[in-house]
Amino acid sequence: MSPIKHKAQIVQTAPRELTLKIARQAACGACPAAGLCGMKENKEQIFSVSVPDSERYRAGDSVIVELNPRLGWLAVIFCYGLPLFLMLFTLFVCGCFGKSEIFSGITAIIILIPYFFFLFLGKKYFKKKFTFIVTDK
Repeated sequence: MSPIKHKAQIVQTAPRELTLKIARQAACGACPAAGLCGMKENKEQIFSVSVPDSERYRAGDSVIVELNPRLGWLAVIFCYGLPLFLMLFTLFVCGCFGKSEIFSGITAIIILIPYFFFLFLGKKYFKKKFTFIVTDK
């Protein structure tokens, strides 16, 4: 699989970190990963990327940001797949124990609070796992 690439503009530089802005592109409709990356909902997205040589970049420079497609799928699983499974499993278990539909639905939504809290606690792990490659145009 070829890497997912986006053109980005550097907003700010810091030691070993770049803040990038990605504008939505017209080519997103033809991209095979368009449904996965979430770029179609936002006009522009700002995020930080760790780089070993941030001194060679300046604010306003244009760069290319690459991500391994497998990491894109992993993000989809953690952000959409597992919460959906957790909600459906909770609905099933509550239904098996004879709970009302309202109770089951509320419980299925509430069960997501600890899930996303644990994702938040694992932020350092995910920051190491999801590595972006920044290259010059």
